[in-house]
Amino acid sequence: MPTFARAKFLIHDDCFNTSVPILKVNYAGPNPQFAYTKIREMFSTIIGVNVLDRVQETDYSWDRKENTENFKVTWQVVKEMDKFSYLLINIGMKGFAEVKGGSKEGKVGIEFNGILRTEYPQDTVWERSIFYEMVRLFWHKIFYREKRYEYQEHCRELLSKISQELKAFFNLVPERL
Repeated sequence: MPTFARAKFLIHDDCFNTSVPILKVNYAGPNPQFAYTKIREMFSTIIGVNVLDRVQETDYSWDRKENTENFKVTWQVVKEMDKFSYLLINIGMKGFAEVKGGSKEGKVGIEFNGILRTEYPQDTVWERSIFYEMVRLFWHKIFYREKRYEYQEHCRELLSKISQELKAFFNLVPERL
């Protein structure tokens, strides 16, 4: 859980150490609007968070007209790793569906990325002292850095599972023989 402190030292790393840390899944075909339900299901099944406590819909727009639906939804998911660190996963989907011959056809684009954040509170005089900073820095470099690497790897695995699950849901994964 993010640290609620007036002052804090924040370490922020993208889960994928690339220039473009965003994964994308694009789909065109029948029933693209079902991606909404599938993504909400993945919050508990893949990421392992309670939808009511750790998921926030930051943008929701679903315009239904006579024969079309235009939709855009973004979520922020917080997965606590320990007292100091958490994963912040951002997921966004945008698309449309049109009624054609009794069924819905359309397109949806889904983008997601993950961030590992570590927060050290600095509210008290002790937490702002040079001695505390030296101890914290020593502890972080010697003991906690490896743990953060594990958390980053866990984040990459979660995002890869989300990508695979969405591709399988929309039948975008080639069948194996």
